[in-house]
Amino acid sequence: MKTIIFKNKPKITGWYSAAGKVESEGPLAATFSQIVDDEYFGCKTHEEAERKMLKFAILGAIKDAKLKKENIDIVFAGDLLNQIVSSSFAMRW
Repeated sequence: MKTIIFKNKPKITGWYSAAGKVESEGPLAATFSQIVDDEYFGCKTHEEAERKMLKFAILGAIKDAKLKKENIDIVFAGDLLNQIVSSSFAMRW
């Protein structure tokens, strides 16, 4: 375990959210950055698709913040199942 001490207060400078068909039918539909038609992003497995969706959302947040991925020092990510495997793989691009 490692403690991170920030020189300056962290802040959210950009964000992006991607959602599928089921989410687009719910009460938060208007809050998503993009609704995707293919929740599997052309992938064969759910795990592969989740990694691709995370990468898609992270790149969208970087663009929203008007940054380059080289400027990103840290990313906090996770999922509803508290299994961060997909988040870890998404960071390896």
